[in-house]
Amino acid sequence: TSNTLFGGPVSSGDYAFFQSYKEGTSAGVRDLSLNPIGGNVGIGTDSPTNGKLVINKNSSAASFGGNVCQLFRNNNSVGTTALIDAVAYDQSIGATDIRFSTYSGSGWNSNMVTFQHTGRVGIGTVSPNTKLHISSAALSDIRLENTGTAIGSGENYGQIEWEGNDYNTGANGIRASIQVKGYGAGTQG
Repeated sequence: TSNTLFGGPVSSGDYAFFQSYKEGTSAGVRDLSLNPIGGNVGIGTDSPTNGKLVINKNSSAASFGGNVCQLFRNNNSVGTTALIDAVAYDQSIGATDIRFSTYSGSGWNSNMVTFQHTGRVGIGTVSPNTKLHISSAALSDIRLENTGTAIGSGENYGQIEWEGNDYNTGANGIRASIQVKGYGAGTQG
């Protein structure tokens, strides 16, 4: 009985592989650990100095687009069921967006959430126009839930506040708010 690491090219595809395996009476695949004592791992780079795992896709194209890095969650019976995608937005300035997608069982919910290089977040859009942009062919609902069980009439359920930071005009602090209060026992307001 021994643990082995084997690998090589795959004849039915354009890739090669490594596999950890245990031989003997309890034979089967085993987990694979890279650098368990320390050190960084690089894919597409020979100097992974910026993190424990550095994945790099180099491109010299002037109009670079498409996937830079993809992380998949695979289910053997279904295939890829989730995807985190680093997408090059504009190579000339090094701008990259991060997009999250999931599989519903019958099709992809592509680009469900986008963290744009500008600091904007898009839900249902890859081109958010504001700090938070929600886009949907159906209702674009936002739910804020207060799980308190003893909120009575006239008590605050929650609020949304807008804050200004213009100290030159005295417009710093909370400038506007929407406050939601209970208006009757057992009701929501």
